[in-house]
Amino acid sequence: MNPPLFFRMILSTLVMITSALAQTHPFIIVKDTDYASLQALSVGGASKVPFIRMRTDAMNISKTTYSESAALGTRLGSMIKIMDSTALAYIVDPANRNTYRNRFYQYLKYWDLAQNGNVTKDLSIASWEGCVQSAAAFFATVVAQDIIYNDPNTTAAQILQRNGFNAMMEVTGPVGAMGPATFFNTQYEPYHLTSLMSARAIWALWKGGILNNAALDAAVAGYKEDWLSHITDDGCFVEYSGYAMARAGDPSRYNKGVFHDVIVYSGIDPAWYANPKMANFYEWMAGYAQGPNRYGWPIGDSSYGPFSATYASPFDRASKFSPLAGRYGEWLQNGATPAAKLFSYLARARTPGTVTALEPGSRIFHNGGAYLRQKNGGVNSLAAVLTNLKAYSVPNVGHIHK
Repeated sequence: MNPPLFFRMILSTLVMITSALAQTHPFIIVKDTDYASLQALSVGGASKVPFIRMRTDAMNISKTTYSESAALGTRLGSMIKIMDSTALAYIVDPANRNTYRNRFYQYLKYWDLAQNGNVTKDLSIASWEGCVQSAAAFFATVVAQDIIYNDPNTTAAQILQRNGFNAMMEVTGPVGAMGPATFFNTQYEPYHLTSLMSARAIWALWKGGILNNAALDAAVAGYKEDWLSHITDDGCFVEYSGYAMARAGDPSRYNKGVFHDVIVYSGIDPAWYANPKMANFYEWMAGYAQGPNRYGWPIGDSSYGPFSATYASPFDRASKFSPLAGRYGEWLQNGATPAAKLFSYLARARTPGTVTALEPGSRIFHNGGAYLRQKNGGVNSLAAVLTNLKAYSVPNVGHIHK
């Protein structure tokens, strides 16, 4: 005789709780054994000011509201902020972990097609927001889920919600009704490959780990190939400074730039930071994509404008690719407070010692141009660029029109 339905439901829930909490989480970009040292960075004196400020900002940004009636781009922007900052705050503010866990589940529901204001119904390969920005929100949600997954105070209702979310991710059907993981795994747009591949990869990693995972291997290979196809051998980004900065650091598509860290930390490719082409790129972007006044050169898909701290996250990891790029990055940021972003906090925390700023000098990039600068001239020094990019004909270059 079967037990009553009520007891079967309780038993099922307990099995799910036990199974879920037994898994090894987090693992994508941080482990719970790292938490104490990461917390310690944001408690103390003047030497820890950047981390203290990032911690405080993350706690506040985590309170971002989500408007169900707002435009898609606004909703996705809120989702990215909430998921990313809540994950960081969960790590560095242990006294309030219940708050951050509850906040994660409060906003997880906006991937559910049955929820008013959900973002899944608006997925679209033909829309920048529906594809690129959606991929960033999806990426942020999966990473936050990994970090919060094993919270010991997770309720049965939250586990049921999470199980529903993960099952819904792979629902098939037409666009607008299919699950987000299905969308990112099946849709193709050559101009959005970095977004699509990083979204595919983060889901494959979350679902299957790094071993014997063909879906992960294919997505990572596609991500790397697309990055490298836009860079000359000596490091110049073929669409030039504006789009290079956007691809590497724009918060609305931040997964394009931070998945580099996941590739290394999770063990997919521990040697990726040593890729010489990527090292050259970070040196070019931090040191030569802009003039001595820190304004980007108006070449290719680039406007003449100042460096924005909003786009600073690439330089938090620049020294991972090249110590020289890290020093150029410190010069470019010019003392700006790092943005309160999970990957920025982790990248800075994992950079040993102090990175001292270094103003770039003149340099010739054989496939990119001659960057001429007055020696030790400072912000008002004379500078010029003689560009000779020969890569404008590479496939999928859609940002050279200006």
